[in-house]
Amino acid sequence: MSTLETDQQVALLTTKRCVEIADHPPLCLIQVTMLNPKFMALQHRWTVQEIFGELSQSVFANIRNSMVAADAFPRTVRAIIPGVDDNHYLHTQVKAELTPDAISDVWTYRLAVHASSALGAVVSALGSTDASISFALSDSSTISHFNSLALSPIAGDVAFGTADVIKAEALALGVAESEATLTTRQAAYLLEPANTISVLNYERGVPLWIGTARYLGLVQSSGLEDASPAYQLAYNQVLNDLKVLEKSPDATRVVALGIARHLYGPTGWMTTPGADEYRTKEWAGEQAFLRGGGCDCGSYSTGLYADVAVAISPGLYYYRCSWGLASSLDFHAPWEDDAVVSPMNSSLTKWIIDPDYEDTRNDISIHSDENLVRWWQVYEYCNVSRSGRSPR
Repeated sequence: MSTLETDQQVALLTTKRCVEIADHPPLCLIQVTMLNPKFMALQHRWTVQEIFGELSQSVFANIRNSMVAADAFPRTVRAIIPGVDDNHYLHTQVKAELTPDAISDVWTYRLAVHASSALGAVVSALGSTDASISFALSDSSTISHFNSLALSPIAGDVAFGTADVIKAEALALGVAESEATLTTRQAAYLLEPANTISVLNYERGVPLWIGTARYLGLVQSSGLEDASPAYQLAYNQVLNDLKVLEKSPDATRVVALGIARHLYGPTGWMTTPGADEYRTKEWAGEQAFLRGGGCDCGSYSTGLYADVAVAISPGLYYYRCSWGLASSLDFHAPWEDDAVVSPMNSSLTKWIIDPDYEDTRNDISIHSDENLVRWWQVYEYCNVSRSGRSPR
């Protein structure tokens, strides 16, 4: 098989047929099948599955070896040009193709982070004393207080009190409810951001709770690496840190499971309007909504990236990253020194970054393959224009 590679298409399955003619050189015809990877990706996404299935099966049955082999070609390729570092270019393009998947993972992770932000906003509205009392109780005991403070735009219908979810976990594990339920003092400890196991401690506590939630299957696991051993470590670390509550091992386990479900379960704080709003505003560039610095947590070989890996327990790291646009917006602020650009509109932010907004009519979503080229061109243009931009 010979190939002809360009930015837009790949020639595959070259077939040469020759006819012998007396006293003449052989007359040869070459049949070439052209495959456009971007077009095939679009077909796969937007064409009726049954129709495309017949087409794709016949095509990929013939080129399967070249697609899945260890040296399989990337989705975006270009011809080798003498004097150009083609390997670097291909490596860059492959990383660009993986960007949407990585950002989708981080988008989910940041929603889990802002489950704590929404909870923290309600804690601030209630005041530390009332919040500690309410956090330890059944939510039905505090609902009227919530309504009087008009907290529903942040909390939605989620329960603030933990007693009900802890009771359910205690019943499932055969632990006495009275032993597992939080006291006001214990609730106050978990709501104090200075305590490292607090659900409001973004440097250590929140990554540990998210790792625990991943271990329990409540939060999407990172697809970047197999970090399942790290989630076990996070869960074990949470259990160890919760010993400060002075409960039995079984009751401590119930508290860990209950709090994780309270934060990240199907009706937990991760589902609240506030968590989604704060995540969007954070990425849009609003400094007030920056929470911690992690894009992910897991057990990875830090290697060259040790400078951005933060150890929160032995073998468990989370990675710092510039998730929000605040620093990037300031970097590209036009003309004035130390200029500050206003954050982006929330609706525009969702069209760009939210995986749920991927659509054929959306020309700016970073999750669409065809838009990656557009964003790469914008990036190239901005880098050139910034170095030689006009003072006007």
